[in-house]
Amino acid sequence: CLSIAADVTRLADLKAATAAAVQKFGKVDIMVNNAGIMPLAFYRDHEAAGPAWDRCIDVNIKGVLNGIIAVHDLMMDQGRGHVVNLSSIYGNSAVAGSAVYGATKAAVNMLSESLRLESQGKIKVTVVRPTGVPGTGLGQGVVNPEAIRGILGAEFDSYMATMGSLAAGTGIKNWALAKAYLMRRLTRLGWCAKSSMP
Repeated sequence: CLSIAADVTRLADLKAATAAAVQKFGKVDIMVNNAGIMPLAFYRDHEAAGPAWDRCIDVNIKGVLNGIIAVHDLMMDQGRGHVVNLSSIYGNSAVAGSAVYGATKAAVNMLSESLRLESQGKIKVTVVRPTGVPGTGLGQGVVNPEAIRGILGAEFDSYMATMGSLAAGTGIKNWALAKAYLMRRLTRLGWCAKSSMP
């Protein structure tokens, strides 16, 4: 096992982590670019959202690019490797309240497809495009809680009911009954899951 702290926005950190992995294991078989933040906000929120949007671009785009660069030459020299990039279905089409987040995930899709083309089969590229995964902490960065409704839209009620049924019988508490309370808590708890509530 190897644990290394790294800031994905710093290429030097990811190159150092890659070098440490090679030193310990002799090679790098897979890179999973999973760091990401989701500062949902509408264009009208630009003054409050500006710094969070800048950080989102740095983490979600530059972080993935840096991860790819950190392993690219090594994997090409090995003649094999696998890069897994976490995107989102919100990178596929526009959704109110997620312009910047969606744009960063669209960029992840493009970076992934470009790597697939350029590596000519030496690097396998997988793009994972999840949606609405509770308990990830992504909701903590939401700037405007009303933007959550933009993402879930007409499915908000059924989504929360489904999350409640999935949480049944577990230690996860689901707060789907009080929407206003839920909207506040989602932004503080990372969507709708937490093992205990104060």
